[in-house]
Amino acid sequence: MYTVSPSVNKDVVYIAEHMRKADIKECEAFNKSPLQAINTAMITKNSQTLTLYKDKEPVLIGGLVPDGIKTATIWALATDKAFNNPTTVAKMGIKWINYIVNPYEKVHNLVWSENKKAINLLILLGFTVSTKVIHVNHLEFFYFVRRNLDKN
Repeated sequence: MYTVSPSVNKDVVYIAEHMRKADIKECEAFNKSPLQAINTAMITKNSQTLTLYKDKEPVLIGGLVPDGIKTATIWALATDKAFNNPTTVAKMGIKWINYIVNPYEKVHNLVWSENKKAINLLILLGFTVSTKVIHVNHLEFFYFVRRNLDKN
């Protein structure tokens, strides 16, 4: 059974220690360890962070970091188990995404171009993923965005 709750410190450590290789590669592109990447997002003022659990085991952690009054950076890092049942994760994710993005006109970030599972999930969650390449430390990333049409 999947559940979502506000993140706690033990979730951070668990996800960092069991993170998917693709997500580790994204962290490293920004010169962060998995633990540093999660902690940086969690301690940022006004950030929101939630954990997805599968049978009480943390499998995905993510949230929003405001970067303006009407915009925020959305992020998520996961273990391989988060993608064992992508349809269920997408159904849970859409409820969470619709709730958490509500105050913002736009949420956005970058995704490594080879992170196919994350790109497919982003599309299922209503994000537009650009195929224009953005280079970050010799890795190719795509910009993704979701606009909240009710706020425009």
